[in-house]
Amino acid sequence: MRETVAAGLALAICGCGSPAEAPDPEAWVGEVAVDGGVTTVRNVSGSVWGGEARLVPEMEIGMAEGPDEYMFGRVRAIHSTGDRILIADRDANLVRAYDWDGEFLYQIGGPGQGPGEYGSLAYIGEDSSGGILIPDFGGRRMLLFSAGGEYEAQWPLSGVGCCIVPMLVAHDDTVYLESTKYRFSERAVAPFAPDGTPAVVIDPPEYDLPEHTVEFRGQSQSVPFSPAVVWRIGFGGEVISAPSHQANIRVVRPNGTELRIERVHDPVPVPPAEAAWYKRMITASYSEIEPGWTWGSGEFPTHKPAFTQFLPSPDGRLWVLRQGPSRRLETCNPEAQTSAEFREGVCWRDTLAFDVHGPEGRFLGAVRLPDEVLTWTALPWISGDTVIANVEDADGVYKVVRYRLELPESSRSP
Repeated sequence: MRETVAAGLALAICGCGSPAEAPDPEAWVGEVAVDGGVTTVRNVSGSVWGGEARLVPEMEIGMAEGPDEYMFGRVRAIHSTGDRILIADRDANLVRAYDWDGEFLYQIGGPGQGPGEYGSLAYIGEDSSGGILIPDFGGRRMLLFSAGGEYEAQWPLSGVGCCIVPMLVAHDDTVYLESTKYRFSERAVAPFAPDGTPAVVIDPPEYDLPEHTVEFRGQSQSVPFSPAVVWRIGFGGEVISAPSHQANIRVVRPNGTELRIERVHDPVPVPPAEAAWYKRMITASYSEIEPGWTWGSGEFPTHKPAFTQFLPSPDGRLWVLRQGPSRRLETCNPEAQTSAEFREGVCWRDTLAFDVHGPEGRFLGAVRLPDEVLTWTALPWISGDTVIANVEDADGVYKVVRYRLELPESSRSP
């Protein structure tokens, strides 16, 4: 069964004539095909929102000088419970809770090895009762706290790695963490029941990828913008995956049904100047370890991937992070020769945006991230029309900002 949908199609057929009644060129047009348990949604053009949405800052936490609980180092994880915001500060090695207006409420646990204490922080989760979960990878255990931050219990972590695949607590309270099943290849995911009982490890999906690599110490190393397998677990336990060079996403649900999301995209080119800078940076870094190392015959990608991350949200939307055109930074040191000089004088930074899809696969619209948002420290927490992200302001101060999703005036309800 195949169904083609176009917003405003009836007006186009009736020929009513008025310019105000003409079909909206930004309206969503797509095709839906159902074949057994597989539903394919092909997003042909336009979007449900009818344009690009934007993020409007509503509240920020953080300051250059003041009480410790308002001065952040490297924020490792952000989680919101709806009326509280939980922030894991890796430098302070603390998880703290704030209210919706950014006022500090309480500290959750603390550094150490005893009950309710943790080592290096990585993630924060929440179960269906509002309880807070914090993995302590060094102690090989999961710590459980009440919604108010009081320590309650723990269970052992077995067969898990640390800090690559973000932790997710699904709607049924299954906990998903990185598995150590494949230490030197694609990461697997280890599910745990709410009481800590391990379930069957989920293997990474397999896709054929074009290779863009260089040889270093006898191994092939991927270069920036290389295609990769991108995958995550959703809040319903679904496996979301795709090869990053194609805008075709598979969502395989626990009941065996599958949603395929297809969308035509315009690849973003990698400017020659940016590619040359990355080549020089990699050469400087590898040469410090292996003197005389050269790039060899490795080819640098001419275009950026279609996306780099999936961020499923509790409401079933899928936020797909992608790299836009790069901008040259004022900090650029074009004369850099060593890896340290390249790190201090970074020349290029991507503009970032989300492509948002509804639970049924339709393309809702794009959302550009403000330039100050940092995604390499902690991924944003997204739920409904709220996005909470780690930022670095113009003065170099790290903060956590709560944004509201503002749709274009012409938006249509999903």
